Amino acid sequence: MPYHPSQMPTPTIPIALCSDRHYFAHLATTVVSLLETNRVITGDIHLLVNNVPTETIKLFRSHVHSTYGAEIKVIPVPDSAMEGIGVSGHWTLGTYLKLFLGEFLPQHLDKVLFLDSDVIVVGDLKDLLSRAETLAESRVQMLAAVPEAGSGTHLRRWGFSSTTYFNAGVMLIDLNAWRDQGIGSHLQDIARSMQGQLPVHDQDVLNLVLENQWIVLPNEFNELRKLAIRPESKIVHFASADKPWKTGNRHPARAQYKRFRDKTPFPYKTEFDPQNLYRNYLPSGFRHLLQPTTRWMRKLGLLPD
Repeated sequence: MPYHPSQMPTPTIPIALCSDRHYFAHLATTVVSLLETNRVITGDIHLLVNNVPTETIKLFRSHVHSTYGAEIKVIPVPDSAMEGIGVSGHWTLGTYLKLFLGEFLPQHLDKVLFLDSDVIVVGDLKDLLSRAETLAESRVQMLAAVPEAGSGTHLRRWGFSSTTYFNAGVMLIDLNAWRDQGIGSHLQDIARSMQGQLPVHDQDVLNLVLENQWIVLPNEFNELRKLAIRPESKIVHFASADKPWKTGNRHPARAQYKRFRDKTPFPYKTEFDPQNLYRNYLPSGFRHLLQPTTRWMRKLGLLPD
């Protein structure tokens, strides 16, 4: 019997996410949002994790298997792999796990869609399948990502000269090119040598190493705006320190985050954050008057950066 085109399997794309124990519930929310909206094209899901309790991982894997029929592949990354890397502010070492994708993901993978653990998928991602093919055909560019307007000038002191700078929360990566050119080792060397000096940590490292070696994705694949969500947005990124699980957050997609979070084994709960209340409820003029005091408190370690 001839094989009818309609019987051909739907193309899929492998997914990678990273987390330490601090962000695992948010990673779970990202995964659930992806499976709720794009189950058909979601390929194998790979989690690079550091210091996440075994029972937490088991609970989530069981939930995903029973609810969505999907398998989660967990790849532990030891502390020793990230020795010498420094962080500050609301970032943790887990944010640097993405620099190890080439080494720790299965070697047979030739491409992967990387998602940060503070994004939710709200629309159809099928268009990324063709963009992955375009990326592979270029044989030069390492990844596709969404530009971050007005960013990158802070890297001039380290030799960055490009007029474009990408946000690393959503990246379509050509793993063949990444590995062939030893990108992972270069990224890790820069991260260690900077010792936490870079303001945007892993994202700055990626932009320094991959300057002009990436292609542009439309903004809809990494919605960074905090005050309004475009109707065509497919991935929403809670990119600032003002997260939807914190007190005082007013992000327009906060309710969507909560809905997806409640579909995980880790129900939504609000984390009290006095700095978030300060950001969201005090008038900007009053905050300006308090800046000398807040700077002094940060120097003393009484407030985070």
